[in-house]
Amino acid sequence: MTRRPAADTGGAVIGQFEHQYRHLAEREPLFARLLGEYGRPDPFEWHDGGRTGSSHFAAMALHIIGQRISATVAFVVFDRIAAATGAIPAPDGVIRLGAERLRECGLSRAKAAYVLDLARRQASGLIDIENLAPLDDGEVIAAVNAI
Repeated sequence: MTRRPAADTGGAVIGQFEHQYRHLAEREPLFARLLGEYGRPDPFEWHDGGRTGSSHFAAMALHIIGQRISATVAFVVFDRIAAATGAIPAPDGVIRLGAERLRECGLSRAKAAYVLDLARRQASGLIDIENLAPLDDGEVIAAVNAI
């Protein structure tokens, strides 16, 4: 799954970093070879192995889960939650699990509370994490920070 900033700039983002790619390639032959072989990746791409599908809620939950732990451990915990809900985690499924079951999946008490709060706010309509793309960055930041 690829995630991009709120304002999807596609190829324009890569162009913004062309100077940096060139600078690194001139100084590091291995980097130059990798650029030649794989091209210039968008630095905002993020891959979760398809775990979150097209769900922005699931992606945000995974980001919360992954704070201050390795991506490998975050994926293991997220996969346990997905197994416990029977699908890509959605607000209703996370709410049904509750804090204790989320903790059994490997979340700390604080992270279980954060994920549950996100799920409750999404389910109640206090935030619409699935439809933030049309907003500018400031509006997205304000909406997410309100959580």
